[in-house]
Amino acid sequence: GAFAIYMFHPVGGIVYTFLAVFLVYFFFRWAFCRHCYYYGRRCATGWGLISSTLFSKGDESKFTAKITQASIAVTYLLILIPPIVILIVLMVKSFVMIYLYTLIVFLVAGFLSSFVFRARSCAKCKLRISCPGCAAPLK
Repeated sequence: GAFAIYMFHPVGGIVYTFLAVFLVYFFFRWAFCRHCYYYGRRCATGWGLISSTLFSKGDESKFTAKITQASIAVTYLLILIPPIVILIVLMVKSFVMIYLYTLIVFLVAGFLSSFVFRARSCAKCKLRISCPGCAAPLK
């Protein structure tokens, strides 16, 4: 994503990188992981241990709160949509193969992260049945 935006405007790429890192490594860990059963423990993603070094323990009953789930979904959209839009704009203005390759890599990485790897992580999670954001098929 950062590379896509950097190709459009270098300062924008740098700003996007800092914003994405802040959202993924700090906002999500504060809004979500500190309320999780796995806080301070090893989970499938590793965020339980990382969040415990950054934030104090939250309230586990807030883990499944819809406001938390919605804020994470909106934040992921804020991270994913700008690079896609910018790459499409760049390709319309002047088609260069690097734009197409970058878009394909970005979409594949987003798909793998959002569906394949997330489903694998969710399948190992003790909270998968109560989590409204669970991507694993429930049996």
